[in-house]
Amino acid sequence: MRLSHACRRLVVSLFLFVTLPALAATATGPQRFGIGDAPPALETLAWIKDKPVQPLAPGQVHVVNFFATWCGASRESMTLMSRMARQHGPALTIIGVNVRESERGTATVDAVSRFVAERPESFAYSVAMDAPETTPLFTRWMRGAGMYAIPTAFIIGRDGRVAWIGIAIDDGNSYPFEQALADALRDGVDLDRSRKLHAETSAQIAEYLRDREILADMDAAQARGDHAATLAAADAVIAAHPDYRLRTAYTRLGAMLHLDEAGALAFAEQELDALKGGEFEDRAEVIAGSLGSVIARHPKASPHAQAVAMSYLQRGLRADPAGYGGVLNWLNIAALEHARGNRQQAIEAQTQALRLTDGVRQITPDMRASIEKKLETYRAAPEDSVD
Repeated sequence: MRLSHACRRLVVSLFLFVTLPALAATATGPQRFGIGDAPPALETLAWIKDKPVQPLAPGQVHVVNFFATWCGASRESMTLMSRMARQHGPALTIIGVNVRESERGTATVDAVSRFVAERPESFAYSVAMDAPETTPLFTRWMRGAGMYAIPTAFIIGRDGRVAWIGIAIDDGNSYPFEQALADALRDGVDLDRSRKLHAETSAQIAEYLRDREILADMDAAQARGDHAATLAAADAVIAAHPDYRLRTAYTRLGAMLHLDEAGALAFAEQELDALKGGEFEDRAEVIAGSLGSVIARHPKASPHAQAVAMSYLQRGLRADPAGYGGVLNWLNIAALEHARGNRQQAIEAQTQALRLTDGVRQITPDMRASIEKKLETYRAAPEDSVD
């Protein structure tokens, strides 16, 4: 099964920090459950916000949303969950459960409590924390349901049984979260549609976890900054799995830029040529923009490489000028202009990115604040600044 475009976008962000120890810790064979089953108990390390919700009250609709503070998509889901809590009021109980925090964040009650307290607009609902060492909630709920991605939401109907499982913010869901939630609140969830979505999503996640296993050596080499080993591991992956060529392209390009810039630029052009007549030909310009972002953010890119990066980024912008894609394209152009010492062009590009954030669901308040802060950095820089 191939990932939908929406789910591919989510997977890239949600699984960016998956580690092999984390995978091993979840392979303990929890009891499986799915749509129509009673969920496991909520055995939390701590309740961060509001009174404990244990057990789930009969006759009440609940949403249990798993998140991590370091995950951008999780932050997007916080906004959605707060909106749902405010919209439906006492008819709905939402519980955010912090999981996988130790993969990148500080997995302590104090740290998560500070994060929640600093963002009252994002947490108009109860919040709990999983035990980071033993991970009972992640194991029994997430892995028990065949899930791994964060954020993942569970809708529990008034009958105390699971009515929906999925990534609530994925606009490609065959049974959208908000529709399923509205159905649950009127006791009319389409369980067949829920089962279909759950099967689709869990299969996609199983495929992704298989991908991570295949790419483990390459990712580990990249993480430790061993560029030659990264390329060797990528070559081994492609030799065994030729269909992973595009999947490894960005990592290979990043490693090559450290070793042989001219060869890296030739490689980028070669990869774009290889798209012609293939499955992703219609995405060639978007992919060009992504390759351009890799080159643009290389700390030692030459003026020639920066020019190539700009041409790729402009191609990406023409193909994806608005929405989330447009924001990312303009941010990359702004960063490149700043690196080239073009203060005014950096300010203009960052300003355009900021304008495009209005109405873009994927842009969380934290992300917008970060964009605004970077704009102030560009404004404060001298004309010939090179970062």
